[in-house]
Amino acid sequence: MTELKKQLEFYFSNQNYHKDTYLRTTCEENDGIAIEKILKFKKLQPCNYSEEDVRKALAESKIVKINGDKLTKAEDKSYGEYVTRKHCDYTVVIEGLDKELSLEEIETELCKYFEPKLIRMMRNGKKKFLGVVKVELESVEEVERVVKLEIPVFGKKVVDGEEEQKGVVNGLQDDMRATKDTNEVAGDKEKDEEKKDDEGKNDEKRKKDEEDVNKMNGKNEMVQAEAGATKMKKEEKSVKKVKKNILKIYTEEDYRKIKGPKDNASEKRDEYLTKNKDKLYKFVSCKEWTIKDMKEIVKDVIFVDLEKKVLRFKEPPEQEKMKINDELEIMRMEQKECQEYAKGINFSDKKKRRKRSAR
Repeated sequence: MTELKKQLEFYFSNQNYHKDTYLRTTCEENDGIAIEKILKFKKLQPCNYSEEDVRKALAESKIVKINGDKLTKAEDKSYGEYVTRKHCDYTVVIEGLDKELSLEEIETELCKYFEPKLIRMMRNGKKKFLGVVKVELESVEEVERVVKLEIPVFGKKVVDGEEEQKGVVNGLQDDMRATKDTNEVAGDKEKDEEKKDDEGKNDEKRKKDEEDVNKMNGKNEMVQAEAGATKMKKEEKSVKKVKKNILKIYTEEDYRKIKGPKDNASEKRDEYLTKNKDKLYKFVSCKEWTIKDMKEIVKDVIFVDLEKKVLRFKEPPEQEKMKINDELEIMRMEQKECQEYAKGINFSDKKKRRKRSAR
């Protein structure tokens, strides 16, 4: 029941409730969301929880309120404060993550360093994770602390890379030891041979030969020392590269400045198309509709664009084309149509987006 409570309270947390348009509008228009409906949400459906399980899990919840057979967000002044605050001041952007990681794996690792309130994985138009997450935190002070952290890159690929790096360093060290041993043996043999050759010669020549040998050995030692120093520098650089392999953490405002407005808008457009794949429909009708009337007659519609004659559903409908009644017919938009429609959305200006959405 602990996991069920945790997931339900996440749905109704300030951070998620504010951004989950479907959940929020459903609760506002129907005095809550049916327990039966919320149990069909992606995270809960595979668990086969019952309505009774939900009631037991939320019996002492201060975030979610049970209202008959529905759930609502418990009244809390903090939500009003949350909605009106500048959200980018409470958000950090983390870049350089392993693109094979899941949301759960990212959350588990980040929780070792701080407490994320909401994590959003940034994806492209093909739903592929870009290795970037936006993380909402509790306070501005927490943001200031987190951007100063040095969090090592984590994930399977990173571990494999580090093992390979260690193997290279160890191999270099073994080669150096073997070279040193070989040179020492060769040096000993040379000395023995020189001693035999010097037998019977006078002291003056022996001294001269010894001086020559010492000079040669000195040169060899210098060469070996230089070679060893070069290899050690390479090893140190390799180790430093591993140590410097940390995640890049920015405030959301700084990240926008680095990426630039065009890149940021393009990223949001890709995210929008990914999130709404197969959810955008165009409608054909001669009747003048209002948003309220459209939502009442077409089930599960969460957004109505009367000007462009576009509907957006919470989940992709099974049918690509539907005749609602004699006055209304809807059909799923093709990929190119969705892309053209997304181009008309000004993702870089929130005020304009709100005006367009309110029509």
